[in-house]
Amino acid sequence: MRNSPPESHAADGPRRGATHDRAGDGFVRKLAARLLEQDQEGATARLTRNRHFELFADDRGRLALRLYRHLRSLREDILETAPTPVAVERGLGGDGERVRLRIAIAGGTRTAYLSADELNLLLRAPGVRRRLMG
Repeated sequence: MRNSPPESHAADGPRRGATHDRAGDGFVRKLAARLLEQDQEGATARLTRNRHFELFADDRGRLALRLYRHLRSLREDILETAPTPVAVERGLGGDGERVRLRIAIAGGTRTAYLSADELNLLLRAPGVRRRLMG
């Protein structure tokens, strides 16, 4: 089996870096939102992977966790680069629902493409809406 040709993973679901709408699934969106909210000050009950193993065991749970980590990283970069402006370009993609963020970071520029749902999740974080819309 070692020398067998690689199998196509197209039917396995979204790849890392793929331009799909990770937040389009209601469960994924709600779980990612809950994880983002628990990062805020004053959050009491935390969703941990160890205690809630079953929640993160399936593909949608892992997708929500990956989306949460991506949005958390973007949030940190957006807030750390203040007062440098963040470029927001809307209307990308065939459906016009894609958004491109360009964040000037030390040593270059970080570019991220988000769906409208993913952007809405990101805008819930304290300070992000003011930085992106202000």
